[in-house]
Formats: sequence, structure tokens, C-alpha cells
Amino acid sequence: MASPESHAFVRAHCVQSLAKNVKQYFVRSYEGGQATSSFGFPIDFGDAVGRIVAHADGYIGIKTSPNRFCVIPTTLCSVIPNVGDDVAVSFYKAMRFDGKRVSGVDDGDGSRYCLGNSTQFPVTWTPDPEVGRYERDPYGAESKTQISNPYLIDMVRQLEEIKCHDGRLLVSVLRDAYVEGLAFKDPSFDQSWNPDRTLWPAIEMRARNHAGDQFNFAIRYNRGNDTYSIDSGGDSFDNVHFDELVDVICPILDDDSWRMAKVTITKVARKLKPLKVAA
Repeated sequence: MASPESHAFVRAHCVQSLAKNVKQYFVRSYEGGQATSSFGFPIDFGDAVGRIVAHADGYIGIKTSPNRFCVIPTTLCSVIPNVGDDVAVSFYKAMRFDGKRVSGVDDGDGSRYCLGNSTQFPVTWTPDPEVGRYERDPYGAESKTQISNPYLIDMVRQLEEIKCHDGRLLVSVLRDAYVEGLAFKDPSFDQSWNPDRTLWPAIEMRARNHAGDQFNFAIRYNRGNDTYSIDSGGDSFDNVHFDELVDVICPILDDDSWRMAKVTITKVARKLKPLKVAA
């Protein structure tokens, strides 16, 4: 997909690079988010390799093939290349907690998942017809943990369904900040009311914030108050309702840098030598 602005940019600045025998061209543009499939599912935006043919009006134009262009706003480029530079550009990829891509391309078995690239917690649970709960088995080859506490299950569901202000799911924000040590506190139903908060149903992990600082991070369910508690390093945020999770968690873990296109200049444009003028 390409925005009207990117099409106008290509018509004004990029089509001059097309060979005379090219009768049509194709444009895709990166606007700082995940791409969407024709079925409406989030998918990874494919990387771009090519040559910079234009830099104007706040955009760069990359010619990736004889009749294809990729247009990126300069505000979303990690490095701004010059016209004539060869570049390789990578975009945000949805990742699993085992460090592999959600799409399945890293599993080595040739599998891909066409129903959307949304991060999921690596947990399973059994069905419970009394509450209308279906069996769960996340896609992907990573090892999975069986959980049974209904409040922990509800927590997982909510974190995988709540959207942040930037369009990502909250679980993706947690995964992007994840360092190591993902663990699920799965007490018995009767122990969900334990006075010791460290024994409440919880998701715990080691996280990294946008400044690069690492700390212990946990989301705990307080059954007594029917709210969440967020532990971040030495700070705690109590009595957080589910519709407040985004406004509490995102400022701690996220700075929107995931939107940036990572531009690598693989070959610098050759500088033309000035012509010597005969005396």
C-alpha cells in the first residue's frame, strides 16, 4: 500500500529514473507502523534494498527494482542517505519471546503463518466449557508453559487484546522491552487471594527501557481489589484498572523508536570530479 503523498512524491521526483521502456511502476510507502494484509491482519513490512533516487519534500525514494519504489519519510529514517547511495532498510518485525519472528520464517521448517503476525505469550491452557473458554495453543515452535489460574488466563488475554495508542498490542510493547526471564506465577485458584503480593497471579520478566536501563518488571493481579499492580524496578503502581494498563506501562517501556526504519548505507554514491575548464 502507498499513501497519496508518496505517489505524488514518486511522480515528481522518482519517475525520471525509470527506463524508457518501462510502462508502469509500483510504489509502497512506510508510514511508521505494521503493514496490514488484504484480510486485515498485521504483517511484517518487507525490507527494502536498492538505490536512493530522490530526497525531497521530507521523503526519500528507493528504487528497489527496475519498476518499483519504496518511499520513506525522512523523520522515520535512522540515517538519512544521499541520492545515489545504495541502502538496505529493515523495518519493525513482530517477535516471539524466544527471539524469533512471529511469522515463523525463523523456525527453519519452511512454515509461515498467514493469519497475522501478532505476538502471543508462550502459554497454553485447557478448555473450560462452564466459562466458555476454548483450548489454547499459540502458533510457533517456541516452548510453551501450561497455566490454569483463571485470573492469569484473563491477564494474558487482556494483554494480547488491548491496543496501545500507536496501534500495537500491549503484549508487543512487553516483548520489545523483554530481556530475559519470562515467568508466569500460576497459583491455585484458592491462593489468588494471598496477602503476599509476590504470590499473586503475575507475569514477570527482566525488561529494558528506552534509555537502555534493565530492571525487573511484573504485572500482578490483585484479586482483592480486582485491579492490577505494576512493579518496575523499585517502583510500584497499584490499583491499575485494565483500561489504564496502556497509560501506565507504555511510558515505562516504550519511546516509539520501534517505528524507525533502520537504514544501512551499503555503498556511498560516487562523487563526480569537477570538469576542468580549458584556459
